[in-house]
Amino acid sequence: MCIITLAIIYKLKVQINPPGRNMWRKSLNLLKNVDVISFICILFVLGTTWNFTKNFTNWFLVELNTPGILFGLIPAVNGMYGIPFLMTSKWWVQKIGSPNIFVLALLGYVCSAIGYSFLFNPWYSLLLEATSVFTFHLLWVTVILHSHKIAPEGMTATVISTAGGIHFNIGKGSGSLIGGLIMDSFGGRLAYRVIAVICLISAVMYGIYIYIRRIYFTENHDIKNRDADENHENAKESKEIHCLKNKI
Repeated sequence: MCIITLAIIYKLKVQINPPGRNMWRKSLNLLKNVDVISFICILFVLGTTWNFTKNFTNWFLVELNTPGILFGLIPAVNGMYGIPFLMTSKWWVQKIGSPNIFVLALLGYVCSAIGYSFLFNPWYSLLLEATSVFTFHLLWVTVILHSHKIAPEGMTATVISTAGGIHFNIGKGSGSLIGGLIMDSFGGRLAYRVIAVICLISAVMYGIYIYIRRIYFTENHDIKNRDADENHENAKESKEIHCLKNKI
């Protein structure tokens, strides 16, 4: 298996990008961009919810006297749901659009959390895992593509790693803390309903933002275009200064 993997990697065409320039300025432009801030907030909510489900779903299922085989079937079925969508992920992202997939991921968590809150037969959890198509599989294809889209030159890896850190690391802490407090105080069913409400509110707010952004704002928020324009202006100024020096 290792030899096959090495052979495949050897045949890959790797594109090495030059190191970025003016990284501090580009980082500040990222933090000033409303689209990036909303992207970070959505990833935080999604990461908190994902880690809550990973940490506490099995705990909740144990209370339902779930048979041991089901704990192995759930992740297996989860992966099987995602395979056909991952194979056609580019088409789905282009057809639906990145912002809409973020909304669908939040709504997927709403459906999943409400379903678990009313779950009495643990075998129905296999059906609820179908929401992972949007909450994980297509979501992370979209996150990677969206990161490439919004990242300035030389900062693609930084944006992708930041997105992963927010979702998997910061979300792990917040999901464990919030979920643990609610589960311990009120039980699993109420905890899932609270998570569903949080995701629903986030989906509505982000949906309103997308609508306002598309309908009422014509200003260009594309960081790459802004960065290219600034580079063009800097080059133009440098050329003018060079011409003045030659005249002098």
